[in-house]
Amino acid sequence: MKTTVVVNPKYEHLRSFIAALPDTFDNSGTVIYDARNQLREFNVDGLYIIVKRYKVPHIVNQIIYSYFRESKSARAYHYALRLLNQGFDTPEPVAYIETSRKGLFNYSYFVSLRAKNVRLLREFSDFQIDGREHIAQALGSYMADLHNAGIVHEDFSPGNILFDEKDGKVEFTLIDINRMSFKKLNQEESFQSFRRLYGCDRFYEIVAKSYAAKRGFDPELTSERVKRIIHEFHDKKNESILRKQQLKKIINK
Repeated sequence: MKTTVVVNPKYEHLRSFIAALPDTFDNSGTVIYDARNQLREFNVDGLYIIVKRYKVPHIVNQIIYSYFRESKSARAYHYALRLLNQGFDTPEPVAYIETSRKGLFNYSYFVSLRAKNVRLLREFSDFQIDGREHIAQALGSYMADLHNAGIVHEDFSPGNILFDEKDGKVEFTLIDINRMSFKKLNQEESFQSFRRLYGCDRFYEIVAKSYAAKRGFDPELTSERVKRIIHEFHDKKNESILRKQQLKKIINK
């Protein structure tokens, strides 16, 4: 097995721990998420470290990541540095690791510090907004700041947005950032970036109008268009899930 290890110079003292991860990951740390990818938390020299191991991609992507494109772990590392450099919070990158077998890409790992904000935007999926309007308003302003800076999180969904309230201010942290682009958005592209949010219409309206105010868009047009885009996205997603469930039932008969 070939292993490539890239360490943030600030954390060079952790190199031995990082370099050993391909061998130690399965039997160390604490599992905090285990699905398609796995996340484990470690305490190393008093630092809380999060290690995300990406699953081995299918054969086509193994070839692509071997020769043509940066891996998810490499993108997460480099995008994190770029976000922090532009003043937007994300867990500080410590390192990334890529492994290959028989010349083809295998597992990769992204190593970061633990996020400082702890609340997930998923809490708005309870469809309750009363008393939390200021958070929705802050989110709209935050989205506008990202887009004005030419930063687009391609999976801007409730599970990838952390926040907290500190000293009367709402702070946000982006996670799972390997899918990002850096470009200026036109108005319709801006509206489409809301599509993965989830909550009630009142939540969407507050976020959209706050966003519009900062970007110089018409607030009513923005609100109506954003709500329509979000509903269409989730309707299609639910239809797709239903079709898969029905197909699975037919296959299992």
